[in-house]
Amino acid sequence: MKPIGKILWRDLWHLRGQLTAAALVVACGVMAQVCMHSAYISLKATQEKYYDRYRFAAVFASLKRAPESLAGVIGALPGVAQVRTRVIVDATLDIPGLAEPASGRLVSIPERQVPMINDIYLRRGRYIEASQPDGVLISEVFAQANKLDVGDKLGAILNGRRRELTVVGIALSPEYIYEVGPGMLFPDNRRFGVLWMGRESLATAFNMQGAFNDVSLTLTPHSFNKGAEEVEVIAGLDRLLSAYGGLGAYDRKDQLSNRFLSDELAEIRVSATYIPAIFLTVAVFLIYIVLSRLVVMQRTQIGLLKAFGYSSASVALHYLKFSLVTVLSGLLPGLLLGLYLGQLVTNLYQEYFHFPLLELVVSPEVILGAALVNLTGACAGATAAAKRVAAITPAEAMRPEAPTNFRAGVFERSCVAVWLPTSARMILRNLARKPWKALLTVLGIGIAVGLMMVTRFMLDAVDHMMTVQFDLVQRDDVTILFHEPRAASAIFGIRQLPGVSRAEPFRAVPVRLRHEHRSKQIALTGLANDSELHQIIDSQLRVTKVPAEGLMLTRKLGEILGVTTGDNLTLEVLEGSRQIRQVAVAGLSDELIGIGAYMDAGALAQLLGEDNLISGARLRVDPAYAETLFSRLKRIPAVSGVAIRSAMLGSVKQIIDRAFLQVSLVEMLFAAVIVGGMVYNSVRISLSERGNELASLRVLGFTQREIMVMLMGEQALLTLLAIPVGMVMGYGMSAALVPIFDREMFRIPLVFGVKSFTYPVIATLVAAMLSALLVARRLRHLDLIAVLKTRE
Repeated sequence: MKPIGKILWRDLWHLRGQLTAAALVVACGVMAQVCMHSAYISLKATQEKYYDRYRFAAVFASLKRAPESLAGVIGALPGVAQVRTRVIVDATLDIPGLAEPASGRLVSIPERQVPMINDIYLRRGRYIEASQPDGVLISEVFAQANKLDVGDKLGAILNGRRRELTVVGIALSPEYIYEVGPGMLFPDNRRFGVLWMGRESLATAFNMQGAFNDVSLTLTPHSFNKGAEEVEVIAGLDRLLSAYGGLGAYDRKDQLSNRFLSDELAEIRVSATYIPAIFLTVAVFLIYIVLSRLVVMQRTQIGLLKAFGYSSASVALHYLKFSLVTVLSGLLPGLLLGLYLGQLVTNLYQEYFHFPLLELVVSPEVILGAALVNLTGACAGATAAAKRVAAITPAEAMRPEAPTNFRAGVFERSCVAVWLPTSARMILRNLARKPWKALLTVLGIGIAVGLMMVTRFMLDAVDHMMTVQFDLVQRDDVTILFHEPRAASAIFGIRQLPGVSRAEPFRAVPVRLRHEHRSKQIALTGLANDSELHQIIDSQLRVTKVPAEGLMLTRKLGEILGVTTGDNLTLEVLEGSRQIRQVAVAGLSDELIGIGAYMDAGALAQLLGEDNLISGARLRVDPAYAETLFSRLKRIPAVSGVAIRSAMLGSVKQIIDRAFLQVSLVEMLFAAVIVGGMVYNSVRISLSERGNELASLRVLGFTQREIMVMLMGEQALLTLLAIPVGMVMGYGMSAALVPIFDREMFRIPLVFGVKSFTYPVIATLVAAMLSALLVARRLRHLDLIAVLKTRE
């Protein structure tokens, strides 16, 4: 081995603590990059393969009722490849062992298994048979949540009649990868499920023989790739279905399950970009600091190497190798742990997105990309050191470095310095004379504090979002939906149900809102002016009454349509006589979950020309009578669905605990590694640079404790200064994330709880203290004689 190679290994061993800290930061960055990118690629690849193999539709439409003969007319539309008509109904289910009523979406399938649009994957059991009309397939996640298996039975209210259904198979469908019920944003797999039933059996139960109320299309490859032609297909389908109570066709991107999955993929992609970038920045900074200080301390060694014939390039390459070894030390464990975490994240997503098989896709591009990015970063960190090496001449390097010409600064000349102890004056003087080093250390620790703050912010924001939605907006205990709009007098019967202390009716009407070239299909909700169980709030969380005239839109819906208060909209009713009206926007509300349009119930009835029909009711229920009420609701034929507030909250809490908390803990651990790496490197470099100074003070009579205070006090001060800086950076990073999570389904608000500030502070201080203890051990074993030796 060449002498310069031996020097490299000697330096690596001597600085093993600092290099380990930098390598850990590299490993965390690589881990995050490989984990998130692998999870993204796995989900994306599985989604595309599943959609293609099981023929996921490109266009969807629901309607009141149309004859089966219309399917041929739909198939003749330009750009349409295949058509599948279905009967789809919602029903109340009675699940064994479940006190509350469950809701089921029954989807018709042919009695004989054939390839079809939105095909099903049979996990176990068998396909339905015409000889067993009560046989059904049920979704896998619903079966797991209720411990149902092949051969089990469940009750269902089908068109006012109770029937016993037998589970003959467990299935999945690309249409329900994310399985939520009507009006729900979070899954409640115990109380909502999808059931597939024979077409003839389901049609007979609901008097739909020879008819359909739902249609799905696939498009020719040419039209599917051209958005304009897809719009034409949707417009043509709407024209055909308008006479049959069509509720408005929509494309794949607006299909509920696909929209949730697409939004999640977009969020993963963002996380896979910004988190590794933060770690790479810190790693490059650490390498730069270590090598810069190493070059200063090894001036004489560099001069000797050059004097013995080594070129500037050879010596610079020596320090580049030093940097590359550091990165490679973190690269391999980072890759392995990244793949392991990627598998865990993929398994976690399998609990919420239901595929026949979701496996981690190990992409060579991801691994090579992570390696290339980090090795490039290592070269960038070593560039400054290489330039300094090239600038050093042998003759200059062989002489001791000229003492720095210090002068009394503002601090020394101020009266404050007189009142401070010697150790404090020395700490402040050293910081004032090396401001750039102090600034970079503060920024490095600040980044870690900010990252931990962002991690906690996400949890606090979700908590706030749930509090606003379920304490201020949705204040009912139970919401019931009817199969068909009913007379307003039906509310009196609802109020007589056991345990109901208050019942508020509402009307939900499917409409299409248009403004200029923009449009949106949505359920327009009619509320009473004195509504207490569903309230509209503004940006200050103040309750706002439904205007007597005009529409109240959620602010996000206003942004989608490009309208604000005072603008006029075209409102097209998608049921009944399908009136088209010009309606003014009377105000904007600030709900954080979903989008909505509201109108005074009386004004809506007048607009529709109907006699105050209701679509459902919101109930406040005495908990002591809850089970009795649920038992009654299971037997009411008119009820198509029941939503229970406590069940929804429990489902959301479970999702947050199992998904958000696990990810947040990992990210906080990553951030603690950054803090530890920054503090440890900073203290070790200070110890190396000030070894002579500290040893001299020990010889002059300073105790080991006083020396420790001087060294650690400087780092403690920098850490304390970094905390507020980090909080400002965390606020900025959180604010940058808010637009990314400003989606139609939910909006993350920019709010911080107390824990958003306390957790980062505590974690930073603990990491700093642990790092300081490691360096304190070296300080206690400081060799005074060896340190004080000089060449003069």
